[in-house]
Amino acid sequence: MHKHLKIISILICLGILDVKASTSNHLANWNFLDITYPINSKIFFTESISPRIKNNLQEMDVVALRSQLGYKLSNFVTLSQGYDWRARFNIEGDFENRLWQQVEYNKSKDKNKLGFRLRFEERFIDKQDFRMRLRPRLSYEYALTDTLTVELNDEILFGFNENTGLEQNRILLNFKKQINTNLRLNLSYQFQHYFQGRNTINHAIVTRVEVFL
Repeated sequence: MHKHLKIISILICLGILDVKASTSNHLANWNFLDITYPINSKIFFTESISPRIKNNLQEMDVVALRSQLGYKLSNFVTLSQGYDWRARFNIEGDFENRLWQQVEYNKSKDKNKLGFRLRFEERFIDKQDFRMRLRPRLSYEYALTDTLTVELNDEILFGFNENTGLEQNRILLNFKKQINTNLRLNLSYQFQHYFQGRNTINHAIVTRVEVFL
């Protein structure tokens, strides 16, 4: 248990080192509906829709549609190719088409699960230049009961091209409730720190409904 507490402490520290430099705080709400279709024992396909509200829950921000094709390379490693389409409501004509590739590693022991995900994005934004981004994420899960799990993860976003360098840090505290083999519910708090020119902090309540067919 002491090892797990150390992991959690490191993740939290990574996100709060530069909090004092931030200029403002906002409350947001991110929502996800994920539907996963198994093609066979190794290949799966996931469709997702995600509406988001920002500015202290007063303004619609983004709606995102996501498709993911995954391949289970082993019991621990999964490879994926994905595509996102995003539209921002507060900027007329601001759409984004995003391709991404990722590798994900998860290792479980007893009630503990440690994971690492590395995602690389190619972003085509209508009113801006082509951009690329790297997103490493470290996660830890602990099973409180047979159906309830607590998760903590830290994701760092590195931009290339125009915004080269550290863009964001996202820390997520999540509770997962397995309803049955086909349905899982998630309720989370997300701490999001924007760096570079914006240098702001957002707090988000995140809900996710996962359906497994």
